[in-house]
Amino acid sequence: MELIVYIGIIALVSTSLVLFSVALSNSRQKALAASEVEANAKIVLNYLSRTIRSARAIDDANSLFDNNQGRLALWLGSNNTEPVVFNLDSSSHPQVIIGANPAVSLSSGAVWLSRFKFTKLSDKQLVIDMEVRAGQPGVTPTPENFYQSAVTTVVNLRK
Repeated sequence: MELIVYIGIIALVSTSLVLFSVALSNSRQKALAASEVEANAKIVLNYLSRTIRSARAIDDANSLFDNNQGRLALWLGSNNTEPVVFNLDSSSHPQVIIGANPAVSLSSGAVWLSRFKFTKLSDKQLVIDMEVRAGQPGVTPTPENFYQSAVTTVVNLRK
């Protein structure tokens, strides 16, 4: 009889340790996803802001405003010869195209943007609105394996 009680107590303790380990692993996974999202959002936003501030003008004809899959075309250089285009690639990763060069991704492959929206307030002022998400590719999002963050800012062209 005492042996059964001891086995029951050991089983309860073992189960508690396993459940604690699983919860700790899920928490770590969520923290890593949050860190990835925040770091990528900061990099993309800083690069966008710096480029917009140094731009000479906004290319309205090649920009797509007020759309969640937006595109922003800017003119750098003194005589509109150096176009810069920000948009999303086919996997919803933000990218930049400078002149005739190939597109360069602005984020890691672990994150994607569900919203990349530009709103033009004036010829010299833009609102950038992004929603950055991270999760495991091919896995149904759950609170344990998914994280998202929205970032909005206003940027002015200096020139």
